[in-house]
Amino acid sequence: MKKVFFIAMLSAAVVFAENTDSLKAEIERLNALLEQSQEINEANIKEVKEEGDVKESMEKSVRQDSPQFKAEVVKVTYEGNDTAIVESISTLRKFVNESREWSRNNIIGIGGGPAVGAMYLDTRPVKSYLRELEKAKMKDGSPSPLANSGISDEFNNREPAFVNGGFGYGNFGNGTIVGGGGYGVLTKVRSKVDEDTLYVASISMGYGGFVIGGGWSNGQNAFSITSLIGAGGLHLGVNKEYYANAFENSGNKWDYDDDDEIASSNMAFFALELQAAYTRSFMRWFHIGVESSGLFMYSRKGFNYSDNYVTISPTVRLKFVFGSL
Repeated sequence: MKKVFFIAMLSAAVVFAENTDSLKAEIERLNALLEQSQEINEANIKEVKEEGDVKESMEKSVRQDSPQFKAEVVKVTYEGNDTAIVESISTLRKFVNESREWSRNNIIGIGGGPAVGAMYLDTRPVKSYLRELEKAKMKDGSPSPLANSGISDEFNNREPAFVNGGFGYGNFGNGTIVGGGGYGVLTKVRSKVDEDTLYVASISMGYGGFVIGGGWSNGQNAFSITSLIGAGGLHLGVNKEYYANAFENSGNKWDYDDDDEIASSNMAFFALELQAAYTRSFMRWFHIGVESSGLFMYSRKGFNYSDNYVTISPTVRLKFVFGSL
């Protein structure tokens, strides 16, 4: 009996050992599958997290670009830090000023206005012409109406003349100035023959043309060099003025009752004027400047349609500029 029981226990132990080995192998297989499953899950979780970070980053970028987000940032900045908003305003103001300065020099604008001044007119051709008229004879052989006027002797080689006119231009890229201008010139020379007779030689001249040059600006100050290329005309007229009664000349007040033009002549000329100006800005749209120039005049035929002449007349003008420099 003991022998049978021992054999049965031994058989059971053998079976249990075999089953234990199988169970251990099965457990190891399950553990391997579990580890593999965990690795797969961790990889999936990491991928999902990365996709979430990208999505969140994109949403953040969109929010930052939206006006609502910007408004919120400005609001938070203003409420949270007054210094930051002041610095932002200062930066914006600096940018606007620099842009305005760039536009003044490179630009994008037009300007113009009136100008008045004085010219030191070269009158040598006029003087020579009047001298010829004084010596000339009429067709019937009688003396010229200017024979005893002495008007040519009253002329200097240069006479001061009043100048007024205007100009307009556009300023394009790097301070390049392109535009036009025109001016009128007027002067008179008198010769008193006797107590009741006076000869007056009047010179009225006009010229204009195309203007081109360059300008430079430094804050409120600007400097420009330009040239005017064009043409003009000059009219010379001599009047004989006298009193109806010589005794009416009281208090050196000359009240003429008659004007007779006894000589008149015209001529055309080519004009080239070199101009240099300094301008000061008082407002963004209003500027005052001083311009000096030299007017080169050339006439192929002159007054008598036979002699040419060349003159150079310096000028100083006060300019009022409205708009851009």
